[in-house]
Amino acid sequence: KDPGAVGKNLLEKDVTLLIAKELERTLRDTDGYRPVMIRSGDKFVALDDRYQNARKLGADLFVSIHADAFRLSSVKGSSVYVWSEEASSITAENLSKSELTKNPDIRSKIGKLDVRDFDEDAARTIFQIANEAKINNSIVLAEKIIEQMKRDPFTSMHKPGVEFADFRVLKSIDIPSVLIESGFISNPDDAKRLEGKAGRRMIARSIFLGIHDYFKEKPKPNTFMADGPKNIEYEIQKGDVISEIAIRFGVTINEIIQWNNLNNKSIYPGQKIKIFI
Repeated sequence: KDPGAVGKNLLEKDVTLLIAKELERTLRDTDGYRPVMIRSGDKFVALDDRYQNARKLGADLFVSIHADAFRLSSVKGSSVYVWSEEASSITAENLSKSELTKNPDIRSKIGKLDVRDFDEDAARTIFQIANEAKINNSIVLAEKIIEQMKRDPFTSMHKPGVEFADFRVLKSIDIPSVLIESGFISNPDDAKRLEGKAGRRMIARSIFLGIHDYFKEKPKPNTFMADGPKNIEYEIQKGDVISEIAIRFGVTINEIIQWNNLNNKSIYPGQKIKIFI
């Protein structure tokens, strides 16, 4: 029920849910993925519950999608955040044995290890190792998503590189997590892009491709992605041209033609093609 950022004719909660649903659909239709929405309707989920629900589900990644607003309408563009290394270090240093032992929420963040089996120094070391790995992997994921966003000619970047912040929703210790600001609904250009289905689809596609690139580089053992390169099925949308599709997916026009036995470069809405990525 929290509207989030408010634009002239847009609410953050509505825009981000539509982007998330588009991303969910793409992931669901791609072999090897099982997306789970933290919310699927107009429902407020507490910040701590968001990443804790992801932990309970055994998530391999956590992606939080947002839209921003600012008093100056000229401010625009997308950004990708990970949890601040400084903030995480302070948290680790401040954790006492009593906190680690009494708080099941914190204890669950250290994988399957129960800190009651370790002394305070060992427990803190385990926490720090798990947290450092999480942050490093979060940075890789953020970089992959940013790289894909920069390929989209309709998406401008507010921040060109990975940003760091102490966002509470990113505090899960062992799940790589990113927070994506899809744009500023207070900016006319961003608002137009976020309001339109095509613009939201492009954002969702950038996030998907970033996630896919991440798992190509860091596949989980014994998973579908660990077996090597895969193909995805893409449905042609109105206005699509092969050259732009090739740019978005990082392949060549000739590769798309060969993979799909296209006699010419003509495509039509609703047509499904295979792309190896």
